Amino acid sequence: MTCSGLKTTCLSSGDRVFDVNAFSGSCLNSLPTFSYIIGPEPPPWWLDALKTLGATFVGALLAFFANWLQRDIQTRSELRVAGNVALATLSRQYGDFVIAKAAIEADLGAAHSSSPQVPIWRAIQPTLLELGEELVFDYKSLAFLVRDGDDGLFAGLVEIQAKYHDLRKLMRDYNEAASQLQIKFSQAGWVDRIIPSEAAAEAAAGAALIGRLESLVKALANRVATHEDRYIAVGVGLERLMSEKFPSQVFAFRALLANKRFAKYSPKTQG
Repeated sequence: MTCSGLKTTCLSSGDRVFDVNAFSGSCLNSLPTFSYIIGPEPPPWWLDALKTLGATFVGALLAFFANWLQRDIQTRSELRVAGNVALATLSRQYGDFVIAKAAIEADLGAAHSSSPQVPIWRAIQPTLLELGEELVFDYKSLAFLVRDGDDGLFAGLVEIQAKYHDLRKLMRDYNEAASQLQIKFSQAGWVDRIIPSEAAAEAAAGAALIGRLESLVKALANRVATHEDRYIAVGVGLERLMSEKFPSQVFAFRALLANKRFAKYSPKTQG
């Protein structure tokens, strides 16, 4: 038994529908009634592969850019923190220096104007001011100054730290020597700094202690007279650099210079 008379209907979409009801003959009784659609031909395999490869490449590129941006933001944040910490440390050091300078120069002025004039080895009074041993710069975090070509500022910070801790050591040594002098005066029966004569004071102190005190006083006078300009130059320079890199996010070193508490001790910084 053969079936003939297949009817084909063309749709506007280009699909073809085969209608089995169009068959003639006895095969209509043996075949069920059904219809199906044959769609357009699938795209070639290489097109799907190309799409997948393109999506993978774009995703990887976006991930790389996002990671780079995150690292850049993190690096800038770390540099900003390092620079601000250095500025805060320098401000603390400069503040201590200004207070020590005021006390030392006041003692030297009083000793020079007294009558009779106090000898230099007794010109400075012991002080309770302690310069901070913990005030140090983290040089590793400030390496970006050298990398960015600002090695002069980096060298300036190294210099300031050396000057600060040199002054701290001199003040500590002077306080120890002055304490030894007070012990000798107490042993001689002198109280309230009432000394019969300079000859008696020299005899009680001894030549070795007098020589040590005199050298320490001269060293302290030299430090407070010559170091302030370097504090200011390095501090202002670092603040200016940080302001260029991180506008409005910088510790204000120059605000310390304008502080009335320090103004009379820093006449060169006004204006």
